[in-house]
Amino acid sequence: CVGVENLMEYIEKFFQAIHLAPRHLFGMSVLGLFLLFASSNILSIFGIETIVNDYRAFIGLLTLFSLVFFIIQLIPAISKKYRLHQYKKQLLNELYSLSKEEKVLLLYCLANNQKTISLPISHSVANRLKSKGILIMSGGAGNMTAWAYNINDDIWEKIKQDHSVLS
Repeated sequence: CVGVENLMEYIEKFFQAIHLAPRHLFGMSVLGLFLLFASSNILSIFGIETIVNDYRAFIGLLTLFSLVFFIIQLIPAISKKYRLHQYKKQLLNELYSLSKEEKVLLLYCLANNQKTISLPISHSVANRLKSKGILIMSGGAGNMTAWAYNINDDIWEKIKQDHSVLS
C-alpha cells in the first residue's frame, strides 16, 4: 500500500512538471545535457562526479522528458506566431484591393493624423473596412450617430510609412 501511495505521489509530481514554463524545461534540458556529456574532470571540479555516475540513467530520463515537453510546448507557440504573421500579411494585402471610398476614408484619417474616427454605426464604408479587419469598433459607449472606429495598428503603421498603398 505504501508503494502505491509513493507511485501516486510521483505521478502527481510528473504532471506538475509537464506544466512547467518552457524556459524551465529548457534549463533542465541544458543542465541534464551538461551533466551527461561533461568530462569527468569538469564534474570532479564541481564535486558531482560520483552523483552523476550513480544516477546517470535517471538524469538521462529526466533530460529526455524535459526536451520532449519543451518541444511539445514550443510547437503551439511557433504555430501561433506563424498564423499571426500570415494574418498580418493577408491584412496588409487587403490594402491593395480597397475601393475608392475605403481608401478615401483611410486617407482622411492619415491627413488628419488620427487613428480613430467617429462615424455612424451604419456607415457602409466603415462596416466594409471593419469586415476586412482594417477598422475595429471601439468598445464602450457610443450611439447610432457617432461610434468610434480605430484603424488596426499594423495597417496604421503601413499607411503612415507608405502612402502609395492608398493611391
